[in-house]
Amino acid sequence: MPAVWTGTYDNLNFIDCMPLFTPEAETLIVQLIADTTYHIEVAALFGLAGELVLAIDEVQPPPNDDFDDAIPMPLPSRFDIDNRLATTAADDPSPSCGAGSTPQQSKSVWFQYSPTDDHTIALVQNFSSLSPVVVVYIGARGSLTEVGCSTTASVYDPLLVDVSAGQTYWIEVTDYDDGLGGKMQLLLRDFPRSSCVDGQCTFYVQQNRDDAGPAPISGCPEGLDRNEVYLGQCDDGTWITSGFRFTGIPIPQGSTIDSAYLEFVTGGPYTVGLDLSIIGEDAGDAAPFSEGNWPSQRIQTTSSQSWVIPRDQLWNAGGSDQTPDFSPVIQEIVDRGDWSSGNALAVLVSNAGPTDPPDGDPIPV
Repeated sequence: MPAVWTGTYDNLNFIDCMPLFTPEAETLIVQLIADTTYHIEVAALFGLAGELVLAIDEVQPPPNDDFDDAIPMPLPSRFDIDNRLATTAADDPSPSCGAGSTPQQSKSVWFQYSPTDDHTIALVQNFSSLSPVVVVYIGARGSLTEVGCSTTASVYDPLLVDVSAGQTYWIEVTDYDDGLGGKMQLLLRDFPRSSCVDGQCTFYVQQNRDDAGPAPISGCPEGLDRNEVYLGQCDDGTWITSGFRFTGIPIPQGSTIDSAYLEFVTGGPYTVGLDLSIIGEDAGDAAPFSEGNWPSQRIQTTSSQSWVIPRDQLWNAGGSDQTPDFSPVIQEIVDRGDWSSGNALAVLVSNAGPTDPPDGDPIPV
């Protein structure tokens, strides 16, 4: 475990070290001060020893450290960020959701997005080792106007910004107060809005919670409102049935359903083949999942939709994917006599066959 110190042998000052169980490709980055002597310690833990190759190289700040070097973001896009060597310019604006005292932010990197039509974007940060602040501005350097700010821009609570064609949006990612920086993933994606044209309506319903299903740990226990919902099977081979409940569905009874699908963010990376079935709960107003009333215990619709995920389909961490169209399932629900606009419905996803390989890990979504 490499560690960096300054000072003398009997009076050392700790600077930084490589954390325990760090991935092999990880690096320890230390900002150095001229005319200072640094001592590098390499030690073994838990009585272990072996060969170590120690390489020391000079590294540069990220290429988009300055506002003038903002990296254009296409839609959709995903960027891996490492702002440990980023700086803060004197004219960087102070974000409204930054720290309450000076400095409100540190180690900023910049992106830009230029939409060609009016829509809503969602910004999401994943796998962060810093305390990120994600901010969106319009305007010019030195006179920027904030239009969005978040310290919790997760897949469950993205930063949403309405954007206009022809306007350039400046996206700043920075560390909260005077943090040390770190690594994270920034995702930009379209956030569709519901609309109706000539009597044909498209409804988008996003629910961050109200899901349930087993967790792939010992005993395959059912649970509510976890950060991840699983598809596949548990370690003991038990098939998983997960449920996704949506409330306030604005579809009148008897409407014709042209298409329906679930869109989700994947936990990945995974390469496991799954044979799944999408069904609905046969109820006009689905009740919340609860102890003794799990997805696997719900009465199912007659209609179903096969969903086969081949083993060679790579699910990347933080990526998004869709199910096949299961409109007959939703049609059966909204055709019920007890269905009315504003009610809740539940979509169930269950194994329909063995995984490939048979002991394949479940996939979190």
